[in-house]
Amino acid sequence: MADVIQAFEHYLHDALGIKVKLKPWKEEAKLPFFLKDAYSFHEADLLSITCVVAIARNDDTTTPGSISKQFQQLKQKLPGLYIYVCPSISSYNRRRLIEQHIPFVIPGNQMYLPELAIDLRERFLKPRSKKKTLSPATQAIVIYALNHPESKQFSSTELGSALQYTSMTISRALHELEATGIGQVTKVRRECQLRFPNDKQQLWKDTEPFMRSPVKKQVWLKKNKWLENQIKKSGVIAGLTALSHHTMLHPPLIPSYAIDNETWKTWIHSGTLQELPSAEDADLEIEIWKYNPLLFAKEGVVDSFSLSLSLEEVPDDRVNIALIKMMESSNGKGTKSI
Repeated sequence: MADVIQAFEHYLHDALGIKVKLKPWKEEAKLPFFLKDAYSFHEADLLSITCVVAIARNDDTTTPGSISKQFQQLKQKLPGLYIYVCPSISSYNRRRLIEQHIPFVIPGNQMYLPELAIDLRERFLKPRSKKKTLSPATQAIVIYALNHPESKQFSSTELGSALQYTSMTISRALHELEATGIGQVTKVRRECQLRFPNDKQQLWKDTEPFMRSPVKKQVWLKKNKWLENQIKKSGVIAGLTALSHHTMLHPPLIPSYAIDNETWKTWIHSGTLQELPSAEDADLEIEIWKYNPLLFAKEGVVDSFSLSLSLEEVPDDRVNIALIKMMESSNGKGTKSI
């Protein structure tokens, strides 16, 4: 706890140039046990405003919804400005905190203090996980299942055919899903059957922290007729362009499309591409994915789950909130009430 306090003080000094000294909050004794068990409370003066800093005792394990309710209880009992502090936080929970307007500080990475008109982002670190991230093939199977809510069981033959993977790759992915407890694998005759014990909503919640962005590389290109034809043939609307299709977010000036690595290799060998070093003067942004985005695309747009993963590190509150609304509106289109 002392390390977090010191990191908090140093971060505010380095980022804002103000000296802050946390001291024990005298009113903490009046709080119920469950709040004192969840947080270590301290008092601080920030820009002439007295604040209560609530340092989480358990890193990133309390949901933003619970934090919001706890802070409401605090304000009802003892009105004031409360700031949530945690050493690390997942991108999903960070977006939820911003959406619910909960002031928070992640020392060394981000502070969001709307009451003080402060929204500062530096680099964003995910909390370290005991579980490794899923392999691309395993992640593709999960995405496939999430996009087929009507199915509860999938055969290895179906997965191999749909995802264009060899039987060996599918076998390894099924073993990974079983080893991590995400899926259950049984053998019927010579066919492996994969079943996810929980519903799709829970599957996304369980696996999202261990999945990676499908984007392998981003490139910027000048437009020509050959490229336009290729995009119509094998490109899928992606990135912020795709998010604008799902939400009220204004589309970017440079449209974004996704292709897989094999398609990109074909394009390069054609000798017709004019690649640019940055987005300046570019007509198109192309995302090269680790798996084929066409596999899960709907009406020419990348699926919501892959899109959410591809944009989770974008440091823009509007994007983060739009992603949340997109996943919540997936009811009936992918999973129930994501």
